[in-house]
Amino acid sequence: MKKLLLLLAISLSLTSLFAQEKENETYVLLNATEIQNVEDYKIALSLADMTRFRFEGKRNVIEFENGLKVELFSANELTSNGITVDKSRILTTEPLHTEFYTFDLSADGKTILQKFTKTKIKH
Repeated sequence: MKKLLLLLAISLSLTSLFAQEKENETYVLLNATEIQNVEDYKIALSLADMTRFRFEGKRNVIEFENGLKVELFSANELTSNGITVDKSRILTTEPLHTEFYTFDLSADGKTILQKFTKTKIKH
């Protein structure tokens, strides 16, 4: 039993050490009190790398289908707080037509999905 508890404690520690996103360090939830099962979203964010949705000098707000809003800290904020950011992967311009997509969780609750709600048809 002690070995099982030790193994569980080690695995939880490693998860937090290698987490990509950390609440109040790389992002903040704007309306968490309005959302049921918000812990599922925190877990999925801890496993995600949201760099490609991050701006260099300003924060970006993304929205999930259930209405949860997540404010991603800027790359500059992270760098000044000692967090390494691959600046070659960040947003350099405001994304066009952000209303064309939302975010959701995968069926297993471990992956954040970017879901496109509209498609652009070429004429």
